[in-house]
Amino acid sequence: NVKTAFVKNFTINGIQMFFNEVSKGADSFAAGGQVAGTLALGERWTMTPSYTILNWRNIDAILNASPAVTGAAATGPFAPNGMTNATVTDASGARHFVSGFLYSDLILANQIKTGFTKLPFNLTLEYEDNLNAASNQSHTYFGEAGFGQQKTKGDWNFGYAFLRQEQDSVIASFNESDQRAPTNVVQHRLFLQYKLLHNTQLAFTNWIGRTLNVNLPNAARAAGLPAGQQDPWLKRMQFDVIYSF
Repeated sequence: NVKTAFVKNFTINGIQMFFNEVSKGADSFAAGGQVAGTLALGERWTMTPSYTILNWRNIDAILNASPAVTGAAATGPFAPNGMTNATVTDASGARHFVSGFLYSDLILANQIKTGFTKLPFNLTLEYEDNLNAASNQSHTYFGEAGFGQQKTKGDWNFGYAFLRQEQDSVIASFNESDQRAPTNVVQHRLFLQYKLLHNTQLAFTNWIGRTLNVNLPNAARAAGLPAGQQDPWLKRMQFDVIYSF
């Protein structure tokens, strides 16, 4: 914590995440760090900026995992919503990512007090770039705006989010699985949440998305889509009851 009028706190985190253990060989892991803080921009506006750098190592194991790991009928990628990154297959039949993955991620989370205590205005902006991408398909642009909070019984929270995520901006296997595709996607999201009880939340989400570029390898495509035609908008309505205990 910092006792100044402008800077309220400052945080530095080191990150190391293992996602595939190999008994005889190099493990797969991600390592990096994050700096973050809380800024008071006047009496009503609080900003929480953060910057993360994260390097993913030995990632081809994701594409060549055994059925015991992936749950698939045969050896293949771990990809809950499909593998949309660019990949190649060598002469032995092993698959490899075309790009490496070094995330450079800047997030600006803002909360502005309104005249209603339970309805602050929330604005989150994010720009992410894969510094090890083999092409210019490396960027993510995200914005979310809404009103409200989910702290106590009777609270409402509602808003809209937009995402433009290029093919090799992040590893598809670990990205949001409810959107149209994990990468190479344009996604709109409308959300409404209500705090029914102190430990129960009702939520509605409308996901509206389509593939960004259907001509890229491994692009998600609607069944029977003619060559050169834009992917149609996929609309999914999601209803949740979230109980905390």
